[in-house]
Amino acid sequence: MRLGTKDYVYEEIKNKIICGQMEPNQDVIEESLAKELEVSRTPLRAALQQLEFEELLVRKQNGRLKVAPLSITEAREIFEIRSILEGKIARDATKHATEKDIYHLKNITLLINKAKKQGLEDDHIQYGMEFHSYLYELSGNKTAKKILLTLNNHINRYRRLGLIQTTDSTENQLDDHALILDHMIKGDAHQAELISQQHVMKSLDTAIKKMEELY
Repeated sequence: MRLGTKDYVYEEIKNKIICGQMEPNQDVIEESLAKELEVSRTPLRAALQQLEFEELLVRKQNGRLKVAPLSITEAREIFEIRSILEGKIARDATKHATEKDIYHLKNITLLINKAKKQGLEDDHIQYGMEFHSYLYELSGNKTAKKILLTLNNHINRYRRLGLIQTTDSTENQLDDHALILDHMIKGDAHQAELISQQHVMKSLDTAIKKMEELY
């Protein structure tokens, strides 16, 4: 489906924020963005208003917008909530998984590990998101899914920081997604929940270390 101009502008700016192309606390220059995206001020301002509502942009005292800062406090709040919900989803998904589901998740984990070994960060993130999205649907837990999707843009800003690390210490370790799947195959819902929670908190620890280095 073709996006309208406002939706196109919203997606482009949102992705710049999440990927770090627009850095935390960076001023939003409407004229520059309008020229770069080749759009008029009307759809641009509508997109900026939506991003401000979602708190990816914040308004300064002078009334101008800037990219929302990253903070360790916010990261802890988001990832602690995410840990609980992702764990619950993994537990519920384990109980509902069929052989067809396991086969599909195996294929995703193969793609995750391939991207990890090749250092393909964007692919690693994308396949990881596919794995979790599949669990969301499989779990049948609509409330947990709704909350996580609401937080998703903010989660992804910090998730990317959590992947910026050296590969020397992790390249020989089994990816957490594969560990979660291993326990799902065994029907061990408790361990699938536990590993899922630990997976989220490890991402938080790495994101915090990176924020301390960068900001």
